[in-house]
Amino acid sequence: MTSKFHEIESALEVPDGFFDSLRHEESWSFTIKLHAFLQSLFAMLLASCLQKPELITELAYLPVSDSKFGQVAFALRLGIIDKEIAKFVDELSYHRNKMAR
Repeated sequence: MTSKFHEIESALEVPDGFFDSLRHEESWSFTIKLHAFLQSLFAMLLASCLQKPELITELAYLPVSDSKFGQVAFALRLGIIDKEIAKFVDELSYHRNKMAR
C-alpha cells in the first residue's frame, strides 16, 4: 500500500488498510463501502478547493450524484474532476442504490 493511500485513509479517518480490505469484500459490500468512501472524499476535496475546511460536514450531506446539486456536479464545475470520473461515480451511485434497496 502506497503512502498516498495511507494519507487519504488518515485524512478521512478510516482504519489503516481500508483500501486494501476492499479487495476482499463481496460485490454489494464493496460497492456500498466504496460509495461511502467517495462521498467523504468529495466532501473533503470540495472543502479544500473552496478553502473552507469548516464546511466539510455540510458538504458530506450533499447527495453524491444529484445532477444539479450533488457533490459530483460541484466538483465538475470547480474543475476537480472530469466527465469520465463523473460518469463513473454516477454509475457507482446507480448500482449502490440498486443494491441498498
